[in-house]
Amino acid sequence: NGKEYVCDEVLDFNGLYDDPEGVCSSVKMNLEDASVILHEKSFSPQDIALKEIIRILSVSHEAFSRMRLPTEYTRLVVGVPVRFGARRRQILKDLMEKATGGKQILLLSEPIAAALTYSMYARKELNKVLVYDLGAGTFDTVLLIPNLHRTRSYPYLYRTLSPDGLDIAGDSFDLRMVDLVLSSLKKNGTSLDLQKLSDPR
Repeated sequence: NGKEYVCDEVLDFNGLYDDPEGVCSSVKMNLEDASVILHEKSFSPQDIALKEIIRILSVSHEAFSRMRLPTEYTRLVVGVPVRFGARRRQILKDLMEKATGGKQILLLSEPIAAALTYSMYARKELNKVLVYDLGAGTFDTVLLIPNLHRTRSYPYLYRTLSPDGLDIAGDSFDLRMVDLVLSSLKKNGTSLDLQKLSDPR
């Protein structure tokens, strides 16, 4: 209808959620593209992402206010997919700085962020811990080992074994699942007619 909806507003607008041609999902994966096409109209992925970021920051601010938690901050840590390259990271960082009014932004690979968060709340008995991130298409892992030499600058109970985030990038998990299902169907002699599916993907 000519209007734009961001984040949960998509769910609130009756019918839009079931309109794939009018919904841009996972816009973060399109940040380097010049445009995305929605209902034959061209949109900037960066403009869409900026609106989404502003919406998320607003919702977070409201939630912190309701819980009577501090809402002022000078730095913001943002989890990013492991396979984000340097250009996409820089685009996201620029968008985050713009949305926050120039706050300091630290980008951290998602499984490493999860691992460090775990290390803050871990029990006292230290063991090796495998943290995995089964995300939108990939299966990334990082191994935590006990940090036996804690310092003031690194007080965490654990260290990660993957200093370079790209070392922990997994394969396309969803494609592997498709291969598994199709091979199982073939073994059992079941035929699958892709033409009868509403969405062959």
